Amino acid sequence: MTASTRRAALGAILAAPLTGGAVMALPLGAVAAPSDLAQACDWAIHHRAWINHGSDAEDWDDDRIGFESDRHEAVVVRAASEPSRSPADLAAKARLLLDEWASTGLLKSTYGDERLAATILQEVIKLCA
Repeated sequence: MTASTRRAALGAILAAPLTGGAVMALPLGAVAAPSDLAQACDWAIHHRAWINHGSDAEDWDDDRIGFESDRHEAVVVRAASEPSRSPADLAAKARLLLDEWASTGLLKSTYGDERLAATILQEVIKLCA
């Protein structure tokens, strides 16, 4: 390998985006299917809404609410422990956390750090779209 070839190869490596794993190029205009993690996060958001509506409308007992809440919480724990592999995963985690905070009233906080965190999450979602 000549010096100019090595410089070109090194330049290409240094110009590549830093990622935690391998990146596969998609054809122009192609959209990757959501990962299992992103799907799970979005499922948990919808599942919480379903729990809230169903438990009120059908007067669920504590066991049913506990069972469904545990299913939701399992996804939250997974999202916290499994690394994102794409911007879509990161955006899904941000949506899930915002949903968690909305359910506790944290999004209505006037504290600067909590509002800043919520704003950052909203920006992550937009930038990863």
